[in-house]
Amino acid sequence: MGSARIVVLNRQPSNTEGTYEVERVLHHGASRNIAVGEVDIHCQTNRSELLAEILFYIHERAKCVDAVDRYLEHVLEYCKKDYIQAWKKQMGMSKSMDDVEKEYERMKDRDQERRKAAWEKR
Repeated sequence: MGSARIVVLNRQPSNTEGTYEVERVLHHGASRNIAVGEVDIHCQTNRSELLAEILFYIHERAKCVDAVDRYLEHVLEYCKKDYIQAWKKQMGMSKSMDDVEKEYERMKDRDQERRKAAWEKR
């Protein structure tokens, strides 16, 4: 089975990587790179392949509309709401949108700290 590498691009204003970088990464399908945001995930599982394919189709669909960012924000909101419903069904308690966004920010901060520590070890 092949491997997939998911690369998440930092979406902060200081970031110079944008749509063109995403398209460049998506175009080089031989290594199955998909650009997504702030973490490098590399594993050889079917799940990674599925995630790579999902991200590919989201990106391709976004290119079919005039307002790409608005479409991607719509997809993100859908994913958040779906996550909240699944969480409630599995855990028997609800989560607010604010809780979900804070959870993501904590994950992003932890990842940034890990990346900084790894960079300093070089």
